[in-house]
Amino acid sequence: MFAGGAEESPKSSSGIAVMQNAENGLFKVYYKAAEAANVKVSILNDENQEVFTETIRKVNGFVRPYNFQNLKEGEYTIRIDDGTQSQAEKVVYQSGKLEKLIQVRKMKSDEGKYLLTASGQGKEQITVNIYDSTDKIIYTELQQINDTFAQVYNLSQVKGGIAFEIIHANGTAQRLQY
Repeated sequence: MFAGGAEESPKSSSGIAVMQNAENGLFKVYYKAAEAANVKVSILNDENQEVFTETIRKVNGFVRPYNFQNLKEGEYTIRIDDGTQSQAEKVVYQSGKLEKLIQVRKMKSDEGKYLLTASGQGKEQITVNIYDSTDKIIYTELQQINDTFAQVYNLSQVKGGIAFEIIHANGTAQRLQY
């Protein structure tokens, strides 16, 4: 119930995120939905051919690892279908050592929410700065990362564009504009 007395009847929405640990060829898939359903996970190669599929029964969320070590390097699509909607994430599989992969994704299912993910090997301290459309810093924090890390930032109160700046312990920085 809202202050105005109107009831909200939200649609079932779901979201996915994928994190890569390049050291061992694993991609972790994070899935969350409002209602339990049978969820089909498909992995497609760059020619849109299915290389793996499974159905996970009666769940509203899961975290599952998928091993790409026996696949050739290249671009793949991880598709999640829960019967009400289908979502896909493109990933690039490369063998070899990756120090730290950091990504920020705007969550499709939740307006104003952003998912920061980091994966790689070892411990690292990063600084996360978030800027508004006038390039004014609106949030900053230090994060200790140990192999993998994920956090959702609710920026629904921020009007206009935003930017994430991630500063690594060695001084290098990444800036992602939204």
